[in-house]
Amino acid sequence: MRGEAHEAEPVDWPKPTNDEGRKRRALRYRLLETARQITAHERLRKCMRCSRGFAGVSVRVGAEGRAHYAGLVRCGSVWLCPVCSQGIAMERAEEVRTLLERHRGAGGGDYLLTCTTPHDLGDALKPMRRHVARAWRFVVSGAPWKRIQARYGLAYVRAQELTHGRNGWHPHLHILLLSARPLTAAAQGELEAFVLRRWQRAIAKPDRETGNTYRVPLAGVGVKLTSCGRRDDYVTKLGLADELAQGAAKRGHEGHRTPFQILRDIWQRDFTVQADVALWVEYASEMPGCKQLTWSRGLRKRYAIVEQTDLDLAAAEETTPAPITVYQFEDAVWAEMIAPLVGERIRILHLAEDYPPLEAGERIGRLVDRVLGITEVPF
Repeated sequence: MRGEAHEAEPVDWPKPTNDEGRKRRALRYRLLETARQITAHERLRKCMRCSRGFAGVSVRVGAEGRAHYAGLVRCGSVWLCPVCSQGIAMERAEEVRTLLERHRGAGGGDYLLTCTTPHDLGDALKPMRRHVARAWRFVVSGAPWKRIQARYGLAYVRAQELTHGRNGWHPHLHILLLSARPLTAAAQGELEAFVLRRWQRAIAKPDRETGNTYRVPLAGVGVKLTSCGRRDDYVTKLGLADELAQGAAKRGHEGHRTPFQILRDIWQRDFTVQADVALWVEYASEMPGCKQLTWSRGLRKRYAIVEQTDLDLAAAEETTPAPITVYQFEDAVWAEMIAPLVGERIRILHLAEDYPPLEAGERIGRLVDRVLGITEVPF
């Protein structure tokens, strides 16, 4: 017995026109399959393949004509999952845009603070990333920070970012720094100098786990305070833009690759470059459980921005208003025949978007029949 195609009320069906967006979605599905093969993370292995069990798996289409699967397990990993991370980033980006709009409306200033540390090829990711995180905690702790925070009315959103280049892993921080009022050039210089002094002092301390001593960041390199201007500039700098949409642009910066670009290379080279596989495995063993964004205490409450978990945001598309169910899969058919075939799962979404709901459901049903080996009736 096959699944069910659903008839819906006649609508003026909006076909998506962004072919590039569909290509990136297909790439995310294929990269998720790649990650699944080399990542020891149980929830990732179930993500977008296993039914949540209580309602079955269906294909739904929202008001804008975008198709998605409902009823599947989501891992909610912003670090490991190319599919979930995109949904999370889109929602987090909206939070940042809302924050900036309300903060600027209240007369505040906003700046981007970037903090990096020198590193060398062979430095392990785990101790270096944790050392960088501890260094920032040192910057924003104690009486010195409280004094300058009170002087300028400071709050922040801190983002972690990781790239890998010729000198190995490069963990660094981008901080959206908010002030009660726009800062003069002199005040910006004072603030940058303050952070640099504290950052240099923290980075130069021997790492508590390994005993490694990292080189002191240079002025103008280790810490940089700038004004981005537009809200979407901050979204990009905080790592909330569509990474796959950037293509080779980001890769070209001193030869650095983001982890998902490493994963893409693994897929394109069919797992033949073992050094890349080892990099991904190292990365995947360290990042789960880390927060991508950290808001300073009280900032969300001040601007009435509700905190949501990554898992909630990853599944946000399932809560779109009045979605149309185009096709409902039988549990066994989905689990045994459709879930293992990433190409067919991508094709089903395209069919749901390309045709009105009733016709799309019929076409998906015929595709399922072909997968099951059922001969199509010639009339």
